[in-house]
Amino acid sequence: MDDMGEEGIRNPFTSQLPPELQALKEQQANSLAPRSGQSKILRKARQKMAQEARTILPCPTGPSGSTASLPRPPGEELGLSRGWGGGASGKMEPEHRHSIETVDLETEELDSDEEWQQLVEATEPSRMHLSAPLSLLGDPAFLQRIHTRLGDAGQEVLEGMLEGAAHLRPALRVIGNLLATRCDSELLSAFCRELGLPRRLLGMAGQILGKVTAQPLWRPHLAPPLGAGFYDGLLLLVLQLLSQGDAATVREFAGSELWRAAWHRVAMVLQPVRGMPAMEGETARASQPAPEPDWATLSPQGTVLFLSLALFVFTREPHQCLHQLAQPHGVVMATLTKLLSLDFLDRLAQTHQGGDPALVPSTVLQACQLLCFPFALDMDAETLALVRAGVMEAELPAQLLQVCSRHLPLLETELPLSLLSHWALRDQRAIEQVVGAAASEPSRAFLSAILLSDSPALLADLLSLLTHVARAGPTYLPFLQEVLGCWDSGYQPLRHLLCHPECPVRARACSLVGNLLRHSQELPPVPQGQAGLLELMLERLADEDGQVRRSASFAIGNAAYQAGSLAQTLSKAVPGVVRLLSDPQPKTRCNAASALGNLGRQSVELGDLLIQSKAPQLLLDAACHDPQLPVQEAALVALRTISQQPRIHQVLVKLRASEKLGALSFSECRGSSARSPRPASARHCEKLILLLQPAAQST
Repeated sequence: MDDMGEEGIRNPFTSQLPPELQALKEQQANSLAPRSGQSKILRKARQKMAQEARTILPCPTGPSGSTASLPRPPGEELGLSRGWGGGASGKMEPEHRHSIETVDLETEELDSDEEWQQLVEATEPSRMHLSAPLSLLGDPAFLQRIHTRLGDAGQEVLEGMLEGAAHLRPALRVIGNLLATRCDSELLSAFCRELGLPRRLLGMAGQILGKVTAQPLWRPHLAPPLGAGFYDGLLLLVLQLLSQGDAATVREFAGSELWRAAWHRVAMVLQPVRGMPAMEGETARASQPAPEPDWATLSPQGTVLFLSLALFVFTREPHQCLHQLAQPHGVVMATLTKLLSLDFLDRLAQTHQGGDPALVPSTVLQACQLLCFPFALDMDAETLALVRAGVMEAELPAQLLQVCSRHLPLLETELPLSLLSHWALRDQRAIEQVVGAAASEPSRAFLSAILLSDSPALLADLLSLLTHVARAGPTYLPFLQEVLGCWDSGYQPLRHLLCHPECPVRARACSLVGNLLRHSQELPPVPQGQAGLLELMLERLADEDGQVRRSASFAIGNAAYQAGSLAQTLSKAVPGVVRLLSDPQPKTRCNAASALGNLGRQSVELGDLLIQSKAPQLLLDAACHDPQLPVQEAALVALRTISQQPRIHQVLVKLRASEKLGALSFSECRGSSARSPRPASARHCEKLILLLQPAAQST
């Protein structure tokens, strides 16, 4: 995931135009002379703009005929439809239809639908001449027209009048178009100040979202244009205003009643199955089957747009937003649960069957991104526990696995699968839910398909998830055997992954094998099964990658703890594990020492192999001289274990282990202060010295 830290927000109102756009601006300004057939207001606006452009801008240095491509508006950068304005049909129309020349700002019919439609088309960023925004932004008549329309149409909407929405949409569209051009920082700043943006529109959005009695009017009575919902335009404009504002504006918005109201209204539109939490003055809904979402109020594209807005706010105010997420029965968790439910995604897919194929994946992936925030930040334990409680109570692990198997292309499941792995690592309930959901045929097929895929990221995440399941206990062995193809192919998929060309896959395959072999007694015999896996894992002890060696040494230690019938195969591991006592990575040296201790407790034969490989000498040297204290402690624990074998005991006595360990214990005790606890290594030294006394051996 991208860095979630708070960043400075780029303000296009204070940024300089690129040279090409500066040159185009000068060229356009020179052409803004009065023309016949234009309104006096527009002619005056052009004259004023031409004068200002000449005084402000330096002479262009580039070619006079240079052009510049205007940046796309935020909605288009997000891959969202901009059809909420009800104007553009997507067809190419004659050029004069999109020119500001055709807009008469002095006619008596200032608020006619046709006039507003022409304004929408004339300011469309993808087709607009630079002269259009430069003319309009400095025109007092235009500013008054926008001001009046916002006031009148906003009041109509609040009063529940059906035509209010139709009157408000084009004004919002024009404002959004002008902001998206980023044509002149000073003019745009003055434009926003004159209209009281962004607070005026944010306040209006809050009033509209908060007016419960008006909400039913937007259902079948007012079909939105091009399948857009009434809230779509408001959400897009809020996103534009916030993305072009400063950090203080975003912070204020994240803590505002408007932000909470937006979540609540979206939740009402989506109709969560469970009872919705009530806002002040409202009664919670009873649990009931979910009806069709209110697409006229918030379209499917608008739903994705709302998630984009939520991600924007979460990214810039993560801690404030996470406290809203950390309410197990709150509206944020309820909404995300609904968005990731099979019934909602089924309806979403049916509604846009044959339409935008990215709509369902976009919804799922953005919801998952919001749920990833707790893992990207340093949060207090209480907040994390509350988030986890909400996730588990909503059964999101089970839902997400089913969603991946039914609604996402395989290569787009990396983020959900990683999220499942994080949940499984931290909560046993997530493992139970994943295993339960995997009982369905689509889910089992999905997991098996990943094992056969060529995506290293997917493979690594799935192996991590299965490792957490194996670590949880032998109860889940039947699930693991089925997914890994134990019966049908003798662990062939897992055997293949132990030799995968990508080192993260090999490393996680080693971890999974090690945790499976912890339960070797419960695993049924499979031809060329466990022993074959172990043979391959022994090769990984000498892997060129340090991460793989670390995982392999850990896995060997796990397998050696309950070796059973694998003891003979494990004997081949001794030389490789001994070599890892000098590995560059301290964690690998720790794992190697622990593995040697587990191997030495299995049998006298393995003890003899340890002596032949000089394991006692090397462990003693690590205990006394390794620069890392955890390695010293692991070596001391291993020595305490293997010293109980008579022959190894004799070797340690000949090596004067007691004398060396005594010096080590003295130096460690001297280095600790009276207030600090004695290091664990000192205690291990003392116990090991006692074990090496003749009296201890005779008893």
